[in-house]
Amino acid sequence: MENKANYALIGTFVLVALAATLGFILWLTGTEYDQEIDEYQVALKGAVRGLSQGSEVRFNGIGVGEVTLIRLDREDPNTVLANIRIDANTPVDTKSYAQLEPLGLTGLNYIQIFAGGEEYPLMGDQPGSEPKRIEGRTDQLSAIIEGGGSVVEQAQTALAQINSLI
Repeated sequence: MENKANYALIGTFVLVALAATLGFILWLTGTEYDQEIDEYQVALKGAVRGLSQGSEVRFNGIGVGEVTLIRLDREDPNTVLANIRIDANTPVDTKSYAQLEPLGLTGLNYIQIFAGGEEYPLMGDQPGSEPKRIEGRTDQLSAIIEGGGSVVEQAQTALAQINSLI
């Protein structure tokens, strides 16, 4: 039996195992270093229930990025600004708009970007380094939820009037 260990062989094995572990972790997380990204700022009016940092961003239903930061607009506190990072190959044009969409029945939302049309120039081709702004529109579900309180109040008033007549 040999009582002297081969330190070079053990060191090489440890380095190969660390490199393999690091490669596996990068493969598992889906990290791509050669992927080009564009940054945009989405301006949404009103409440953004269910949207958080790390939420998904989709373009016509296809996942293209994520939300990196959410904050209130300093000039208009009713506007929420969401910074997003999406794939540079996404054809966001100057008339594209964003909208919150529900993610199933979970109560979570994601940002859906819709194209404005083929005749408009792409935002990525426009000069300027600051995040380009995409205007947000409210979805129909949010309008119904926000207007639901007044519907209930009107129903209560109508029932009270009917009750007083009887």
